[in-house]
Amino acid sequence: MPQLNQYANSGVQGANGYEFQKHCALYILLNRYTSLASTQYFICLEHHEDFLFCHLTDDDLVSSIEAYQAKKAANTWRLSDDLFEIIHKMTNVGLDLINDPMPKSSSYDHSLAFISNHDIKLSIKERGTKEIKDTINVGNEEVLFINLKPEVAKKIKDEIDKLSGSNPDNAVQLDKVSFGFIDLNKAYSRQKQTLIGQFSLIFGNTVVDHSAAVETLIRLFREAENALNQGGIVQLMDPSKRVYSNDINHAIAVITNEQKAYQLWRSRADEIANKMQISVADRSKFELEFKNSFDLFKDVKQTEHQRILTFVIDNKSVFNNHTSDIECIEDLYRQFMNKHNTQLMSSTIKATLFAAYIEVRETL
Repeated sequence: MPQLNQYANSGVQGANGYEFQKHCALYILLNRYTSLASTQYFICLEHHEDFLFCHLTDDDLVSSIEAYQAKKAANTWRLSDDLFEIIHKMTNVGLDLINDPMPKSSSYDHSLAFISNHDIKLSIKERGTKEIKDTINVGNEEVLFINLKPEVAKKIKDEIDKLSGSNPDNAVQLDKVSFGFIDLNKAYSRQKQTLIGQFSLIFGNTVVDHSAAVETLIRLFREAENALNQGGIVQLMDPSKRVYSNDINHAIAVITNEQKAYQLWRSRADEIANKMQISVADRSKFELEFKNSFDLFKDVKQTEHQRILTFVIDNKSVFNNHTSDIECIEDLYRQFMNKHNTQLMSSTIKATLFAAYIEVRETL
């Protein structure tokens, strides 16, 4: 039976003040985007932990989970009651993940990461002895619990035993814990600039507005973060808490396809306008409408846009009959107008067909 979880996201209260966690999740996603792009996974926000990366098998079983506790800090993290409480909570999260009814593969495993944008200095010093320490910072970004100095690891284990009542299951989870440094500035605006820089390095000039692209991905995360854990019950089976890899890939495809349409329009605007009879006065409106079409294609309520996209998909043979983009678009528009009636204005049909052509062309 599902258990009440004191760490469950409670809606409005749980939705406030978590920008740093979303930025951390996106930072990790972008850092690993190349290797993740061809895999199936989903990301959960404020669900069991600050965020989770859940990797799936071809049969949609959970093969592994990376759970992250992400904390901003004004000062260096040290061995303290606060940190011991956090680590204890992380080991409980590990147990919750094992008990979660989400179908898992036979080789399922998980990791439990504590990350911060400030140095983490784990040290002990007894009277008359030299300080023993492990430091996690920009020059040493991750240390696994199992690789800590034995004396440091023993101190943490002793404290977790006190907090857990010497529960051996919590002790086992300690071996899955790691400590990491994440290179994000303390200021919100500077964090965004770091993410925009990451996005720019990956996608370069395939995207014009990297800032808008990053905001699009953050918006995906925000929708999942704001979903309620009904009655405080946390389950990975709850699809409202997930941001799927397909959603992320689709969002990025929309962003890049919009850029390709924009580049084609800007480079050959006069020719396209002439062929499709778009007046000078209507050009700005045409440009805005084809940009908006990429988002409208994924909205099932936009039946007219869906119909135009389906028409282009069903008539891909036209792509084989012409040697230029403009001839294809002109042919598709002519065929659509001969075969279909629509409530959309002529200018909107042209802009939507133009966007649909670019979207379908990229799948060939």
